Amino acid sequence: MSFREIETDDLLDKPYRKDATGPDAYDCYNLCREVYHRAGLYLPPREYIEDAGERSIALDDAKSDCVKLQQPEPYCIVAICGEADHPDWVTHLGVVLANRYQFIHIRRNHYVTIDRLDCLYGRRIEGYYRYVGPKADTSQESV
Repeated sequence: MSFREIETDDLLDKPYRKDATGPDAYDCYNLCREVYHRAGLYLPPREYIEDAGERSIALDDAKSDCVKLQQPEPYCIVAICGEADHPDWVTHLGVVLANRYQFIHIRRNHYVTIDRLDCLYGRRIEGYYRYVGPKADTSQESV
């Protein structure tokens, strides 16, 4: 499957807002949905969860709709751990861009930005996922 570069410049510097679906503001999941949409891919809507622990559990549950990848692929979801009190909880998402070494994301109280996968987030990346639909068979990892 070949991936074309998609336009994301107009997303940069948009502010974070809980439950925001764009176009003027986003939360991290809905930013992922927007990037997926631009790439011609589907990512289902999900409700925002305020509590970090509950959010991490919900993100773990959502993984059943995905195939875990061994390395980043264009427009896959990157799952990032990050709460200081619970460094193993996935609490943040972004989308890997077509070049495979950058991802677009937004953090609470910040703006949409593009960072390198090997920057400070590198050591906190829990994994890369490709959405395939409800109740995906995650026993067959991509190589």
